[in-house]
Amino acid sequence: MSRGPDGAPAPFPAGKKARRKAARALAAQRATALAMAQKAVLASGSFAEEFADIEAVAAHHGNNHEVLVARFYKRDRAPMFDLVGTLEFEAVSEDRRVLDALGHARAHQSTTREYISDLYEGEPLDLGFASQNWQRAVRDRKRPGMLDRRRFEALVFTYLAGHLQAGDVAITGSDTFANWLDQLPDWEECGDKLAQLCEETGLPATAAEFTAALRGRLEATAAEVDSGYPDNADLVIDANGIPVLRKQRAKGVSAMAEALEAEVKRRMPERTLLGILSRTAYWVEWWRRFGPASGSDPKLKDPFGRYVLTTFVGGINMTFAEAARHISGVSAHELSAITNRHLSVDKINEAITDVVNAFMRLDLVKAWGDGTSVAADGTQMDTFIDNLLAETSIRYGGFGGIAYHHISDQYIALFTHFIPCGVCYLGRPEAVRYAA
Repeated sequence: MSRGPDGAPAPFPAGKKARRKAARALAAQRATALAMAQKAVLASGSFAEEFADIEAVAAHHGNNHEVLVARFYKRDRAPMFDLVGTLEFEAVSEDRRVLDALGHARAHQSTTREYISDLYEGEPLDLGFASQNWQRAVRDRKRPGMLDRRRFEALVFTYLAGHLQAGDVAITGSDTFANWLDQLPDWEECGDKLAQLCEETGLPATAAEFTAALRGRLEATAAEVDSGYPDNADLVIDANGIPVLRKQRAKGVSAMAEALEAEVKRRMPERTLLGILSRTAYWVEWWRRFGPASGSDPKLKDPFGRYVLTTFVGGINMTFAEAARHISGVSAHELSAITNRHLSVDKINEAITDVVNAFMRLDLVKAWGDGTSVAADGTQMDTFIDNLLAETSIRYGGFGGIAYHHISDQYIALFTHFIPCGVCYLGRPEAVRYAA
């Protein structure tokens, strides 16, 4: 490498011919980079559209993303209007403002002008259900009584999806998005059982008694909280009257708990997950549930080992290629073929039933419970954003849904179903009775 007068590396080779070649290569690289940048900008529209987006963002600081939603909604506009034209919506409550806005948007579906009137059936359209950011995005101070058509359509479909998630809007004839009021039992069916229910739960039987009892419990709880506030080091009410709950520091593990853990580890030998799976397969023989769809015997040299390995790989969510790299004597093609040809949902459920039935015969199970109660709890699961069942969870701080589990008091998973984050079971008891 040639160097300059100060000893630093020269930007180009010392010879003229070499310098010209290096300069041409650098110019070619810059031209290629510029062409790629131009291609990326043109693919998104044009330079004018990019500058317009930059100006829109700069003019709406403060996390106001609503002004940019219409741009991404544009390509799905036609199928979304076709969908809402096919489905029949109904308001669950007396609030029909979202459906009125949807009707106004459908009335101007074929309109090509940028702004439309906000008059719906002779009255100004009520957009009080939308946030202030959305209302500012669809209205222009220079055009009173007009709505930005593209942004207004994005607003309507955004809030329609949200109301479908919350159950405020229903789809006639649907299963998942049906009117939940229609699924409640009639008073004629449950009225006769009210007295028995109140007696079993200890609740008052009349509305007046129920209200008085609830008010009394609230007053007693408030008095107890007020009297214990001076000694409560976790709850602080600031000068503005806002209560703040301090984070609790984790308590240290007691010596008795450490001794118990050490004794359990001493008596319980360490087992590998694959070893546990192999032992249960040997004693319970759940692997015999698997096989070809024809019902014939599997044409495998070692069906026991292959089925155990396939179950292990699928259970830990490992890909077949990863399993083949880490487990000798098996290929990714073999594991894939066994999964597709020898396993099915029904066969896996039959194998699970065999394991649960064998587990129920253990003496240790009887020490945990008698199988007449179940604990219910949920786990937040991440999902794609464009999913009507997905929403932001305040409790878990993520976006997705809740996998709601029901676990027997004998440590058996009874069933799990997926619900939105906003769904709440009334009372949400930690333990509910179920029919065995």
